[in-house]
Amino acid sequence: MKNLIIIILFFSFSVVAQNKSENYADKAFEKYKAGDIKGAIAELDKAIENNPKDAESFYNRGLLKDALKDYESAIADYDKSIELDPSKAETYCNRANSKNSLKDFEGAIKDCDKSLEINKNYPLAYNTRGNAHNGLKDFKNAIEDFTKAIEIDPNYAKAYMNRGNSKDNMGDQYGALDDYDKAIKINPKYVNAYLNRGITKLHMEDKEGAIEDWKKAKELGSSVAEELLERFDK
Repeated sequence: MKNLIIIILFFSFSVVAQNKSENYADKAFEKYKAGDIKGAIAELDKAIENNPKDAESFYNRGLLKDALKDYESAIADYDKSIELDPSKAETYCNRANSKNSLKDFEGAIKDCDKSLEINKNYPLAYNTRGNAHNGLKDFKNAIEDFTKAIEIDPNYAKAYMNRGNSKDNMGDQYGALDDYDKAIKINPKYVNAYLNRGITKLHMEDKEGAIEDWKKAKELGSSVAEELLERFDK
């Protein structure tokens, strides 16, 4: 009977702890939506203090730290989340994204490989691994990964743009333009696609076309496009 009472008390405590953690997570989400990323992180700090085995809170805090470009701290949170729950493809993939930002491209590839072992149809993992290959100047494998991401998700504008970048790096400017066109068709407000298409056009000595793309990017709020126009629109 005593053991049963202990089990019931422990279960009740666990439910209370879980509910408190969920409450902190809800507050974190509200602060994130309001643009208060640091405030959201503070709420997740409380969730983790309340329940140090909450893999989801470590994962979400990692995402927020990545958004603040605190990549090393983000990776530490992803590490802990994976330790607690190694079954999520998303955690490996987002850790790979942070590693890409730190130019640890080999580490990023390994994480994407693990992510794809868990979910072989995860387009974000192919795109992230493609970015790692691109960082290593392995454009052939990068294009293969971006193509696989597009096969899984034909409306993946970012994968089209990234494949365009790799094609341009390989000297396939026409192929690059085609991919940028597709990215813009999917997302007409895709600033980086306009920027990169303009750069490719400049490589092809189509200065007028480049300026047109950069003007569109400037309209969408790009300071980089403004700098390019100051330099070339004379």
